[in-house]
Amino acid sequence: MLVVESIENPQEYLDIVLNHFKNHHNNANDDDYYQANLLISLVRRMIMNPSDNDKGRYCVRNTETNTFQLFAISPSSTHSMLDSTIIGYGDIESTLVLADYLAQQYPQTVLPGMMGRTDLAIAFCERYFQTTHVSQASCRRQSFHVLKDYEPLHRTVPGRLVQADESHLELLMTWIVQFYFDIGVSGPTVTREFAEKLITPRVRQKTVYLWFAPTSENETLERPVSMASASVSDDLVRIGGVFTPKEARGHGYASILVNLLTKQYLDEGKVCTLYTDADNPVSNSIYYKIGYRVISDERYITFTKPV
Repeated sequence: MLVVESIENPQEYLDIVLNHFKNHHNNANDDDYYQANLLISLVRRMIMNPSDNDKGRYCVRNTETNTFQLFAISPSSTHSMLDSTIIGYGDIESTLVLADYLAQQYPQTVLPGMMGRTDLAIAFCERYFQTTHVSQASCRRQSFHVLKDYEPLHRTVPGRLVQADESHLELLMTWIVQFYFDIGVSGPTVTREFAEKLITPRVRQKTVYLWFAPTSENETLERPVSMASASVSDDLVRIGGVFTPKEARGHGYASILVNLLTKQYLDEGKVCTLYTDADNPVSNSIYYKIGYRVISDERYITFTKPV
């Protein structure tokens, strides 16, 4: 029998997840563990930022074998369109059990959306739509990559890698809003206040990086032209938030930034992962040249409630 367990304490939940992969998945060194990286890093953020702790943390456990079949997080109330249900690991049967549970547990709450491996995301949505009568508003295809064989960038890009600090926050907040607009996630919740809450802790944790390039007017002067951030979880790093403003694109700034950032974490013994828009051949080719390979097709599906 499959039962849903809600874990209130984020540290307890993280311990359960990590112990599961340590004991059941080849010392946490396989694709399932890589795919759980987003969920793990989000739970770590909850631990560091207590204001994020309203999100539910769920396990689906098989009572007959006393094993966990699924790990997911989901908001208990709708504060932001970005607070979608995230399944970082699981199977279809357990996903259906979770969809039923959330529909019954929060009948007045319309979840903003669903993110996970394609088969699980589709299964979750079909069941959740049947029970709640909400429908799909949008669907974005994503590819989840793991670095397999690192390749240095074989071209010269002027500039240098800089670790962002609080003097860069105003610029970063502007870029964060533009980044979400570019990937098709915009609306009243994607504000500068949202961007500040998102980026400030990362800057203070020293996991946000900029590429500074010489200005065209004076090569001795530099300006920030691209950004990326890293979410570090034990032996895994997820690189994300890669953004270059339109006026600076086409010069290879994002390529060199991600390449050198990847190498930095590889040298520390980390495994590097990242998500890309599956329908964006430019960004996918950039990461492929570095050595990243797709291990999972993902879906980010947003929901809407009938009027």
